[in-house]
Amino acid sequence: MPFLTTINIGFMIRLLKHPMFTVGVRYGLISGFMCLCLVITFYYFGKSPMLINPYTDFRILLFGALIFFLLKELRDYYFVEAMYFWQGMGASFVFILSTVLISSLGIIILGNISPDFLTQYTTQLNEQLLRLPAETIEQIGNDVYNNNLKLIPKTTLGDVALVYTIQSFIIGFFVSIIMSVFLKRAPTLEK
Repeated sequence: MPFLTTINIGFMIRLLKHPMFTVGVRYGLISGFMCLCLVITFYYFGKSPMLINPYTDFRILLFGALIFFLLKELRDYYFVEAMYFWQGMGASFVFILSTVLISSLGIIILGNISPDFLTQYTTQLNEQLLRLPAETIEQIGNDVYNNNLKLIPKTTLGDVALVYTIQSFIIGFFVSIIMSVFLKRAPTLEK
C-alpha cells in the first residue's frame, strides 16, 4: 500500500508542475482578483454584479481575453509541436476553477465585512422579480414565481457565492470551447 501512495504523490507533484496547471492557475489568479475588484466596484456603485444581464456580463470579455492569452502562451511556448482541443479545455478548466475560488472566497469575505452587500443583492433581486412582465411569470409558472419571492429573504452569502460560481462556470465553459477551437494547433506533417 505505501508503494501506491508514493506513486500517487509523485503523480500529483508532476501534475501540479505541468504547464497546463501552473499557467492556468497564474491566469486564474489574475482573473479572480480582477473579477473581485469588479464585484466590489459594482457593489459600491449600487448595482449587484450577480443581477447583470448575462449578455452584457463583464466576465465574457475578461474570460475571453485571459483564456486567449493563456492558450496562446501554452501553444507557443510549451506545446510547440501541437496543442489539442482537450489541452485547451483542461487549461481553461484550471483557469476557471482558480478564478471561481478567488472571487467566490472574496465575495464571502466582502459580505462578512459589509453586511449591506447581501441586503443590496436581496433587495435588487426582489425588485427585479417584481418588475417581471405577466407573460414571463406565466411562462415560469405562478407557483415557482411565488416560491422564489418567498425564498429571497432566506438568501445567504453562500447562495450568492454559489450563483456567482455557477454563472462563471457557464460563461467560462462556452468561452473555453471557442478559444480552444480557435487556438488549437495540429501537429505538422513533415514530407
